[in-house]
Amino acid sequence: MHPLIQTMLLTALVPSLVAGFFALAASWVPPGRWRSGLVAAGLAVAWCAGSWLAVRAPRWPAMQAADWQFYAVASAGVIALITPFLNLKRAWSWLAGFVFFAVFFALLLQRMLAGLWPGPGALVWPLGLAALALINAGAVSRVGHSVQAAWTFFALLVFSVFSSALLPLSGAVSLGHSAGLLASACGGVWLVSWALRRQVDLGLAAFVSSIILGGLLVQGLFFGGLPWPAALVMGVAWPAAAVLSFLTRHGAGVWRAAVATVLIAVAGGVALLIAGR
Repeated sequence: MHPLIQTMLLTALVPSLVAGFFALAASWVPPGRWRSGLVAAGLAVAWCAGSWLAVRAPRWPAMQAADWQFYAVASAGVIALITPFLNLKRAWSWLAGFVFFAVFFALLLQRMLAGLWPGPGALVWPLGLAALALINAGAVSRVGHSVQAAWTFFALLVFSVFSSALLPLSGAVSLGHSAGLLASACGGVWLVSWALRRQVDLGLAAFVSSIILGGLLVQGLFFGGLPWPAALVMGVAWPAAAVLSFLTRHGAGVWRAAVATVLIAVAGGVALLIAGR
C-alpha cells in the first residue's frame, strides 16, 4: 500500500472507529457524568491513537511542543474518566480547568516565553490563553446544551476541518494533519449520536476538544506563520455561536443548530481568506 494512502486511512479510520466505539459504549450508560466522561475520553484516546500512528510518536521527556500537546490530551482523557468519581462543584471544575489550561500553555510555549519574556511577564500569555480556551470550552458546552449532541459534534467536525485546512497555510502541515484527526473522531461520535439520538452533557468533551484545537492553533500562531487575525477569528467562533444559540433559544432546535453551524463555517471561511492573503 502506498504510504500516503496508508496515512490517509489511519487518519480517517482509526480516530473515527475509536471515538465511535466509546460513544457507542456511552450510549448504554444512563445520562449523566459517566456518559459525558466516556465520550470525552473517547475523543482523547482517538486523537492520541491517530497522532501516534499517523503523525509522530511522542517522546519522553518531552522535547517539543508537539510532545507536550500529546501528553496534555492524554491527561485530559484520564481526567475525563476520573471526573465522574469526584463530583466537583461547578466553580471548582472551572478553576481546575483554568489551572490545567494555564499549565498546558506554559509548557507548550516554555522555550519561546523564556527567551522573549523572562520572569513573571512570561505568565501573561499562558494565563490569557487559558482564559480564552476556558471560554471556548464553556461555549461548546453551552451550544451542546442548546442543541442535540449530534449537531454539536457535527459543528465540531466542521470547525476541525477548517482548522486542518487553515494550519497548513501557516506552514505547519503536521498541525493540520493533527486537526484532521479530531475531525475524524468527531465524525465517528456524530454518526453514533445521530443514529441513537443520545443526548450528552458536553462539558468534558468540550474540555478535551479545546485542549486539542487550542493547542494546535496556538502552535500555528507562535511557531508557524498563522496570522493572528485568523487565529482570533477562530478563537471567537464558538463564543459567538453560543451567544447566537442563546438568542435563538425560543426557536426550533434544528434552526438553532443550523444557525450555529453556519456561523462556525463562516468563521472558518473568513479565517482561511485572511490566512490565504
